[in-house]
Amino acid sequence: TLIDKCLEMGCSLSAKDQVGSTPMDLAKGRKYGDVIRWFQEYLPRHKQPFMLRTGIKPGPTKNAHVAFILLFCNLALFAYPTYLLHILPLTPELGPIHLWLLFLQFLHWSTYIKSRTVQPGYVPTHDPEY
Repeated sequence: TLIDKCLEMGCSLSAKDQVGSTPMDLAKGRKYGDVIRWFQEYLPRHKQPFMLRTGIKPGPTKNAHVAFILLFCNLALFAYPTYLLHILPLTPELGPIHLWLLFLQFLHWSTYIKSRTVQPGYVPTHDPEY
């Protein structure tokens, strides 16, 4: 069939278009019964990612800031004070390791800030960098 030929060429059944629709969604929307039946027969026979097999869908990223705020509060209120007030004074002989950890923390926070402030731009899905 045409669908089999597309799969042989490397087409993805989980690819999404600009509005987030998969090929199965498009077939359902256009009421293509043969294609829908093919998907229903093909997909269970082939290994799918855990999220698709279980029906779990990741939530919108707009709520991701709540988890980050909780993480930041945990770090600011517990982890960093514990490190600075208890661990650092008791282990001065580990100076190079403390400097390395400080560098890694700086790297972590600077890349986080950059990722939140720089627009990634548009990468076409057919581009090798995608």
